[in-house]
Amino acid sequence: MLDQTSRTLLTNKQAADYLGCREQLLVSWRYENRGPAFHRLGGRMIRYAKSDLDAWLADTKVAPHR
Repeated sequence: MLDQTSRTLLTNKQAADYLGCREQLLVSWRYENRGPAFHRLGGRMIRYAKSDLDAWLADTKVAPHR
């Protein structure tokens, strides 16, 4: 069962703030089928789950070469 934090849906602006990027970058990633997973609600409304943003961040982690 999901807890309340993992079900939190963020707007494009909130997601961009959370990731520390510009809103337009998230828009570009969506059109390019890149970036974090998102939900399309009612046709045009886009929302991001915090848990998806966290998972995407974890997947993009690059370990330094030693």
